Amino acid sequence: MKKAVITLICGIIATISCYAAPPKLATEMLFSDPKFRDESTTVYITKTEDNYYRSFKVENNPQLVKIIEEKVNLDAKKAYNMVERYIGKEGYNIILNILNNNETINIGFTRLSDSSANVFVQGTMNAFR
Repeated sequence: MKKAVITLICGIIATISCYAAPPKLATEMLFSDPKFRDESTTVYITKTEDNYYRSFKVENNPQLVKIIEEKVNLDAKKAYNMVERYIGKEGYNIILNILNNNETINIGFTRLSDSSANVFVQGTMNAFR
């Protein structure tokens, strides 16, 4: 009986720890990986306790647009809500809402063409802890 109770308590602690872990978003690597910084990219980051916002813009780089879209699709698997919009032949928007630490992280992706796109990641600082 004692083993069962100890196992149950350990399981509960492990579950709580998993929910408190940082979200490990695939799109986050775009902001820290130096191989994604070149003349075709622009990065913007702003941090306050109420708002942590990062955006990544790419122009004239189809390979990078493809990588960004792959990362966004990986994060879409973690989303509790998703809104998509298709614009003409190449235009595409998606907004993802991902829950972490009882806070929502928003990810937005806009593909303007096969070589131009924007992505942002936004939430409170607590959402990323």
